[in-house]
Amino acid sequence: RDKFYAVATKFEMKEIASQLISVLNDPKSAPRRRADAIVALNSLKPEALDSLRETLLIDPQPVVRAAALKSLLKKDEAKGIAALERATGSSDILERQSAWDLVSTIDTSKVQTLLEKGMDNYHRGILPKDCLLNFQEAVQKVGTDDLKSKIAKAIADRDSKLATDPKAAYSDCIEGGDIDTGRELFFTRSNLSCVRCHKIGPVGGEVGPVLSELGKQKDRGYLLEAIVAPNATIAQGFETTIILTEDDETISGVLKSEDNKMLRVMDAQGVIIEVEKGNIVSRKKGLSSMPVDLKKYLSRRELRDLVAYLASLDGSEKALKKFGDAGGHSVD
Repeated sequence: RDKFYAVATKFEMKEIASQLISVLNDPKSAPRRRADAIVALNSLKPEALDSLRETLLIDPQPVVRAAALKSLLKKDEAKGIAALERATGSSDILERQSAWDLVSTIDTSKVQTLLEKGMDNYHRGILPKDCLLNFQEAVQKVGTDDLKSKIAKAIADRDSKLATDPKAAYSDCIEGGDIDTGRELFFTRSNLSCVRCHKIGPVGGEVGPVLSELGKQKDRGYLLEAIVAPNATIAQGFETTIILTEDDETISGVLKSEDNKMLRVMDAQGVIIEVEKGNIVSRKKGLSSMPVDLKKYLSRRELRDLVAYLASLDGSEKALKKFGDAGGHSVD
């Protein structure tokens, strides 16, 4: 959210209402800023939205429509729920995701029909894949006991496939992620260490493959599997080599070069270790250099976001922009 608007809301600075309205009426303002203005105005001076809300509900920008819908639910819940049902069927990813997220904030009895329809579509496999997580969470939060039981069984069936079919076990994380959030995870989440091992554009390490054009080379299923089950398909040239020396030292890393006398491997910290071949007792191929437990550091939504970011890497200037240069909200 816009930091100034957040502060203004916290301290009830109602005098900025006119400024917020100006932002809403300015089509040149960034969509996210306009959406944040709706949130702030709804808190500071909600009556000011009454004359604007109908227009905002059909605004060209989905993030603005989603914020306007949230505002309508607070003003007139009955009308809001009717609009909410339409939004769950929107052709725009962000709008339908936001709609299911809003469903999770409403009393069960008032969205029961909508949830039952969604469950039917879920079981028939026609609920958009980019909304699977959002719908599941809505049912878990406000569904009836019967619906919660059905979704719990579906999730248990899905999770049981992790060992044999990791892509199926995480099928709700393949589509619908936010690219900008995924970029932030890649470059800033220390317990993932993505940027320490992988280079995107000029930034990153060299322990793993360069990812600048990964989205052009691999599909989303492959990207997902590489994160949740990295040993299922190891990138060529990036499996580890495990060496036992005459000194009873075990050395493990990615083979970077080899000649008649010497092996050079890169360890997990990116350090090149040289090993004389004459000092090697045994040598064997190891597993992927990717950590096998990355998924435990990611929520399913974060995993979905990371997949979206990796899928966006097509080598273009836009895709390779540094973290911090991204603006707006891009769901893919």
